[in-house]
Amino acid sequence: MQDTRHDISFRKELRQIIGKCRHNYRKILIAVASALIMAGAYIALRRPVYTANASVMIANDMTAGSTAMSLVRQFSLGNMLGGSGSVHDELSMIASHTTVSGAGKQLGINTSYIVKENILSRVSSYPESPVILECAPSIPDTLRSALIFKLKVASDGRASVKVRRNFSTIGSADGQLPLSIETSYGKFVIIPTEHMTTGKPLKMTIRTTGYSRAAEELSKKLQIDIPSKLADVVSLSYECDNRQLATDVLQALIDEYNRRGIETKRARDMQTLSFIDDRLARLTDELSESEHGIEAFKQKNRLSDLKAEAEYMLGERTTLDQELLKAETNAQVLSLTKEFIDDPANSYNFIPVLGLGDNDAKAIASYNELILQRMNLEKSALKGNPALERLNRQIDGMRDAVKKSVERSVENARIAVEKLSVKNRSSQARLDAVPSQERIFRDIMRRQTVQEQLMIFLMEQREETSLNMVNTMGRGEIIDEPYLLTLDTENSPAVVLMAAFVTGLLIMPLKWYFSSVISATKETSE
Repeated sequence: MQDTRHDISFRKELRQIIGKCRHNYRKILIAVASALIMAGAYIALRRPVYTANASVMIANDMTAGSTAMSLVRQFSLGNMLGGSGSVHDELSMIASHTTVSGAGKQLGINTSYIVKENILSRVSSYPESPVILECAPSIPDTLRSALIFKLKVASDGRASVKVRRNFSTIGSADGQLPLSIETSYGKFVIIPTEHMTTGKPLKMTIRTTGYSRAAEELSKKLQIDIPSKLADVVSLSYECDNRQLATDVLQALIDEYNRRGIETKRARDMQTLSFIDDRLARLTDELSESEHGIEAFKQKNRLSDLKAEAEYMLGERTTLDQELLKAETNAQVLSLTKEFIDDPANSYNFIPVLGLGDNDAKAIASYNELILQRMNLEKSALKGNPALERLNRQIDGMRDAVKKSVERSVENARIAVEKLSVKNRSSQARLDAVPSQERIFRDIMRRQTVQEQLMIFLMEQREETSLNMVNTMGRGEIIDEPYLLTLDTENSPAVVLMAAFVTGLLIMPLKWYFSSVISATKETSE
């Protein structure tokens, strides 16, 4: 019964509203016209938004079987520039604050130039601004606020400028361009360019801020993701109201990512070369001493038929000697790594993974990742930076753990050599006929062989590293050059006008309806 009354009341109110619409159609037409006028003003005044897209493949520039790839795996830095790096890690690198800040600095978009064409139209003048704003390099590196420069240039060339921070004026100047302005942040100079039209008045708004803040603002409009889990491809998208800037930002971001990758790769290769050169110098001296020792021994014991003696000794015991040689070589390599860790000069350098087991290699890989983070942080952090100090303490603690782990590996290698040496000595009973000097000579030759093999190994690594340093190609191979996805991503004018028309039609009927509901509610309450 109650529902029936409400239904009758609603129909009555609806008939009343329809009647009002018939008698007051002029008000509805005025509402529609007003809505259409506002929509037209919005269409005329709005600034179009352009979207630029680009696609980058994270390429592997080294084959899995190359010696260079082996060296990269030994240093456990494949995630950055080759090998087993995850595309998710590279996505984080591209989207990092440092990369975005570097791209913004490359384009200089921490400073924007807006030209006031008329009372309603304001246009970004990138990249051909009639003036440029210059200041000391330290200002945008440390500036955290946004400074607004209101510039007016008369037709006779007379210029005036006011500088605001928030709602406070912090500087002003008048005169001919170029114009210097002194502020609490430092000295700024506005310089005309070849794009400035002589004899034409100019009104501009120049906004400048620090590179860090500009990177934060840029990141809000930047989208970076992985379109497919089956391919190592990263897609980039950026929106702004300037066509050229939209594509330039993506190109600069890709260039900065590749530049950072090349710098890290070169630093790693330089550290590798330094390590190898130091070991080669020591091995050269040791090998020279071994050769002089062999020569002196042969002269003292009058040995001549070395080939026949070597064939006789190695023919029966090839397997045992090979095992001993392999164990001693491994022990030598591990000793080199231990000496490298013990050297205080290498406290914050990459540790090579030479001859270690999987567990030790993983530990050193984690340590090298911390060293890489420290190198990146040192570029921007000041002395006494808390994050850098925490990272140093973490590196020191992990270094002690790695050192103990390597020492255990060295000890295990020495035990293995000792066991094989015991087996080797036990076989001497079968070689009673062999002169004792020949056995001594064999030991000398074995040490020389170990040194020669180790030198050959390091020389090959050095050559591969030198060739790898010549490669200046970044990992980001562009699949799609930055391009504009569409001319304007906002709603089309037809959609805006249609929405305004419908809104204008509904304004007055809705007003009358709610007025009647409110009146009925008041009558019921009374």
